[in-house]
Amino acid sequence: MEMIMRFVIFLAVFVCPVVPLISTPYSPDFHFSILEEQPIGTYVGRIQGTACPTNKIYSLFPASTPFAINQNGGITTTQLLDREKSSIYRLMVQEKCGGTTVYFTVYISILDVNDNAPIFFKSHDETLLSVNSPVGTIVYTSIAYDVDTGVNSQIQYSLQQLDPPLFAINPYTGMITLSAPMNADFRSRTLTIIATDGGIPPLSNKMTLQIHITVP
Repeated sequence: MEMIMRFVIFLAVFVCPVVPLISTPYSPDFHFSILEEQPIGTYVGRIQGTACPTNKIYSLFPASTPFAINQNGGITTTQLLDREKSSIYRLMVQEKCGGTTVYFTVYISILDVNDNAPIFFKSHDETLLSVNSPVGTIVYTSIAYDVDTGVNSQIQYSLQQLDPPLFAINPYTGMITLSAPMNADFRSRTLTIIATDGGIPPLSNKMTLQIHITVP
């Protein structure tokens, strides 16, 4: 019995020292944000690493990302950033200090600037409208989109009006309606439709609509 107890105690002491060897030090994540299209070399943020008393050596992975890190842990841009191509980057930072290596996960969000004007699905279109159509008749619905985000992507529609004005447009839906009665002398009208986004400064684009007036 005494021999068995000695064997068990010896086995336990032998196994325990192996456990710490499988651990790898990782830090909490870092989150930064930066506006797109900022000059190369723009400061993004700084890694607050470990309280290591000796000189630290930082490395950034993958190396192909448009960012660099200096030996103070400061991250800067190396390229112009385009949110429409990539809106967030996930990076790995390695910190070496003496014989210790620590890894940090860094998320960099790219914020939108108003760098894209609205785009119509068609730059020109045509439609038919009877001369006897009553006021309020739906003539056409224009559709545009904007690849920016937030208020920069919000579109309002307007018309470059005729003289006299015959048509109205809903600023939010792009729906064009007849706003005044027509007479038999009307044959064709060309409207210029304008889509303007909500950015500062706002950007806009145009399309033309050819309206052919039909007579019974």
